[in-house]
Amino acid sequence: MNIVILADSFPPYICGVTTHTVELSRKLIRRGHHLLIFAPRYPESPLLPKEFKEARMVYLNSIPTPYQNLRICTPSFYRIAKELHSFHPTLFYAQTPSILSIESQQFAKLFSIPFIASFHTLYASDAYLELIFRTKYAKKLQPATWTILRWFYNASDQIIVPTPSIKTHVLAHRFEKNKVSVLPSLFDIETVKVLSAAQKERIKKKYRLKKNVAGFVGRLTIDKGIDKLLKIWSRVIKEVPDATLLLVGGAGSYQKEIDTLIKKYRLKDHVLLTGAIAHSKLLSSGLLSVLDVFVSASTTETFGLSMVECMACGIPVVIPRAQGMKDIVGDAGIVCNGEKELARTLVKILTDDAVRLERGREAQQVAQKYGGETGVDLYLKEFKKVIAKHQKNK
Repeated sequence: MNIVILADSFPPYICGVTTHTVELSRKLIRRGHHLLIFAPRYPESPLLPKEFKEARMVYLNSIPTPYQNLRICTPSFYRIAKELHSFHPTLFYAQTPSILSIESQQFAKLFSIPFIASFHTLYASDAYLELIFRTKYAKKLQPATWTILRWFYNASDQIIVPTPSIKTHVLAHRFEKNKVSVLPSLFDIETVKVLSAAQKERIKKKYRLKKNVAGFVGRLTIDKGIDKLLKIWSRVIKEVPDATLLLVGGAGSYQKEIDTLIKKYRLKDHVLLTGAIAHSKLLSSGLLSVLDVFVSASTTETFGLSMVECMACGIPVVIPRAQGMKDIVGDAGIVCNGEKELARTLVKILTDDAVRLERGREAQQVAQKYGGETGVDLYLKEFKKVIAKHQKNK
């Protein structure tokens, strides 16, 4: 197949959507498919897996966004048209409802080419809208945001969501039921390094981590619930004082607020921020495997790919009861109702070796579902189904 990948989240920008897109693309190339990938141009060149030498990469003019270091493509009608003319696409796969995707969707309609759109981000959530538009009145923007999302996604031939609960969520907002499929996000499990006990101790000494280590991996922003997580951690250390919360990721403009919260809750000696770490370096370093538990207070996750990467290291998880992540964890973690229960559960899992080890073993088994070849098989099956349906309806 000749597949067009529309990727506004792409290296060097780091996030779960980027991770999934890179891994899906890499495996499609390895299966012999031809890829034309549109992505935003950054000042620095991205580091990509070797397989991408076989893809046609087109970097378009881009502009910065309020969302940390993310850039999005600007209108590029003629450049897109030129590339599509020589590529002869079989299928479009859109990552987000961006300018790039909207432009390309019009080409798909014009030339009668199947168009698949993924739903990775809860753009209409209070936290996300507040982060983007910097207003406490974000909730008032929700109806308009859902209208735009509904217009874009329902104009697609198929809509892919990562979990059953996200499917229920979008159907409640009148996405077309017969178009919505559930397919998991993907990551490269082969690059995940699990350290030996001695290696873990060396890493702990290097970062000056305490005996017990909980961790979160991702953007350190309000939509990820970092403010709630720090409040929860202030309760945990009263019961488990010999503990460090390791926050792996960039905070961008939210850094000052994080510093203020750390000071407010007196967490200076109990929180370590690593800053942004290149994704491939993070996985291959083994840093994730020093965690005793992965914890998140985010209620806006549609999947939680960084959580699954930690699970691949045998790390149990503690998360809130919200759509997305709760569909994934199974017996690998504990789903909690509210901040107090999250704090109590963290204390329990940090102080009970038997529970932690049992949940960790289960975590590795669950992670295998998303890091192997099964995931790309599901995507190829879906692609072929959409193409056949589209040809039938011509």
